[in-house]
Amino acid sequence: MKDKAIRYAGISPFTGEQSKVFYGRDSDIEELHEQIMLEKQVLLYAKSGVGKSSVMNAGVLPLFEKEGEYLSVTIRFITYSELDLVSPVQRIINK
Repeated sequence: MKDKAIRYAGISPFTGEQSKVFYGRDSDIEELHEQIMLEKQVLLYAKSGVGKSSVMNAGVLPLFEKEGEYLSVTIRFITYSELDLVSPVQRIINK
């Protein structure tokens, strides 16, 4: 077992900053990386809570950043109300 490794971060998904402590999904990361390199558009879907966001945030996206050829842009669909101070488009621009 890795020193100071965290298998599950809890209710929140792993982040890119936690990529060094994210482990156990190497084959998933490699497969997703290969699919994205081949297809450019890949749909990742599964039941809630199985680690989709974590494998992307702490596995696949850091791999692309390490390669240095791609810029990743994360878009997360959330509920929006006209009462919100920031629109979804403005959130993306602010990132």
